[in-house]
Amino acid sequence: MKIRVKPTRLFVNYLISYVGILFIPLIIIGAMVYSNFVNILTEEIITNTLNNLSKVQYVIDGNLTQIEKISNQINLVPKLKSYEMHYHWIKADTIRNTLCHYVTTNKDIDNIFIYYHGDEYLFSSTSSYTFPMFKAIYNYTDWSMEDMYEDIVELKQTQLRPSENVIYNKDHLKKYITLLYPLNKNTSIEGTIIFMIPEESFQSVLKDTINTYRGNSFILDGNNNIVTCLKDNPYLRSNDFTSYLKGITANHYTETVTLDNEKYFLTYVKSPQTDFKYVSMVPIDKVMGKVKHTKYRIFYSLIIILAVGIIVIYYTMHINYTPIKQLKNYAVNLIKPEKQGMNAIEILRSTMDTLTSENNQLSSTIKDNTSAAKDYLLFCLFKGQIDSNEDFNKKGKRINLSLTKSCYRAILFKLNGLNTKEKKIYIIEQLHILSNNPFEAFGRELIDENNVIFLLASDDSDIEILQRKLLSIQDFFKEHDLIITIGVGNSYTELNQMPNSYLEACTAIDYRFVKGNDQIIYYNEIVIDSSKFVKPPNDLNKLSVAIKQGNTEQVDQILVNILSYIKDNNPPLFIVKRLCYELINSVTKTMNDINKEYAVPFKRLPHVFSLSEFETVDHLTKIIKRVCINVCSYINDNQEMFTSELANQVVNYVKENYSSCDFSVKSIAQKFNMSVPYLSQFFKNHTNLTIQDCTTSLKIDKAKELLISTKMTINQIAEEVGYYNVTSFIRRFKQLIGTTPGRYRKDYRN
Repeated sequence: MKIRVKPTRLFVNYLISYVGILFIPLIIIGAMVYSNFVNILTEEIITNTLNNLSKVQYVIDGNLTQIEKISNQINLVPKLKSYEMHYHWIKADTIRNTLCHYVTTNKDIDNIFIYYHGDEYLFSSTSSYTFPMFKAIYNYTDWSMEDMYEDIVELKQTQLRPSENVIYNKDHLKKYITLLYPLNKNTSIEGTIIFMIPEESFQSVLKDTINTYRGNSFILDGNNNIVTCLKDNPYLRSNDFTSYLKGITANHYTETVTLDNEKYFLTYVKSPQTDFKYVSMVPIDKVMGKVKHTKYRIFYSLIIILAVGIIVIYYTMHINYTPIKQLKNYAVNLIKPEKQGMNAIEILRSTMDTLTSENNQLSSTIKDNTSAAKDYLLFCLFKGQIDSNEDFNKKGKRINLSLTKSCYRAILFKLNGLNTKEKKIYIIEQLHILSNNPFEAFGRELIDENNVIFLLASDDSDIEILQRKLLSIQDFFKEHDLIITIGVGNSYTELNQMPNSYLEACTAIDYRFVKGNDQIIYYNEIVIDSSKFVKPPNDLNKLSVAIKQGNTEQVDQILVNILSYIKDNNPPLFIVKRLCYELINSVTKTMNDINKEYAVPFKRLPHVFSLSEFETVDHLTKIIKRVCINVCSYINDNQEMFTSELANQVVNYVKENYSSCDFSVKSIAQKFNMSVPYLSQFFKNHTNLTIQDCTTSLKIDKAKELLISTKMTINQIAEEVGYYNVTSFIRRFKQLIGTTPGRYRKDYRN
């Protein structure tokens, strides 16, 4: 049934608020995007132009410096002095040969002329001219004959003529920049050196500054006269522009200016060497054209997004009414509100208040049970059901129980005189307080009401700090007229060894029969020669393999051997308990491995706390034997599945280790606790290959891959795949593939 929602005032208000929530961020984001785009573009233009102008300055300053060096060199050449020239034809030939060298070695110089005072000729790299001849060949349109003669003859210091039109040989129009240098004789001036530089050599450098933005670039001399420009814009001759340039004193300058009602990005670089000013003018409207298109795109995109958003919001509000109504009905059925006429929001608020109240009550109940949860976690730890520090911290996270230190030991406190429950709780709290700093201590009461077991964690196993701490605890209880005996187990770095440490602490407590009560007894101080009572080697590992193979006869024989060993050697009680715990632990781990792989439900085994419940070792062994035989029966009923899994494990082990120097059939047999003949037959039955054939195939396949995909040498590849004799590798490769490794690589690449 389709639900139609009448647009009520509340609905409209929510719709407007949602649209506002959508609209405001869109406007802000759009404005920020546009503003950032404009700023980035502007900075990019200014930075690029400034960098380009700096490059132009560097290049042109270098060219002018080179020309100045040529002028200085001409001044230093003795044979170019006027007093050395006795005949005109000798003078012309000598000057032409010398200047020709400078012109041909500098591509920016079109020609060089020398004039000597009192002479009627101008000498160049190509010929010699009288002033009328020079004017006729190089007709400067803005440099009259009279001015030219006066400027050349009376030159006292370096002079630059900006770019101007020159008609060459009456029919070729070209623009030149002319540089005039005085020709010195000791301290006097004996003539003038004239350099003619084509304007295009300057402009070719300037073009790179504005090739993207269609603006104008030009060079000014120290008097703000235009040396050359790319475009002869009208504003270059305006008084406003000239006045503006005179006001700039910085070596680098960037500004937005308005000339002839048009805005420009002006970028200015001044050369400290030549006093030239390199200026770029980029019209803002040309640059910002793409910005306008972007602005319109952003604007239209925002409108489309807003329109789509309004439509989606409107229909979403209609659709969302259905779950709200369902939630309202669910809440009514859940709490059955007494008031009638409540709207959906009021009903939901009432429901949340009720659930919050119930949740607070539940949290209070859980908090009251935190102590029990901590006791249970410690109980699991000492039973050997926690394998690592990470496992303990993960399980203790919710009850604020965690370990950060790396050494762990069990400490058993035996207290006398605890006649009330309140006193017992107080004593355990005091033990927690006294045991902490610098240790981490967590304890719980054992079934024996006078015993409290503690887990003590520290950064190291320093016994002196522990002794001082335990002595202070003992002194505290003496002040309260309580007798306390403390048994201390050994320190371990793995949490899964805590059951052993617990057994050691229990043994130390039992030793109070010798040392007396009110003592601190360390297990490692008890003289027990355990070297005579080492458990039979590999029996527990063999038991694990026998269980996984479902071999009930071997399981029975191993348990009989262990029981006989205990009875025949008469080891101390602690050694027997420890051996029993390791037996339980080995069977438990084996059952856990099977359960992880096949999800098989097995009955729980006895644990370290229950060892004292058994009257004899025979009783414990019978229970373990019964559980093991049940597991073996299950495995035998599902023999195909277990055998297949074992075969997969063996094959995977071969694939992962075949290239190791320690790899052998014997090492595989030891890994899986099989005899070599049985392993060989087992492997062949399930893979139709011998182990040697399988490993050889793996090695050759890996060698082929390395030959194709790497540049390793044949020796390196042989060693990589497990052959330590390259000759054997090559012979085996050729036997199986039909060619040598080197030929195989060459054929593949060809």
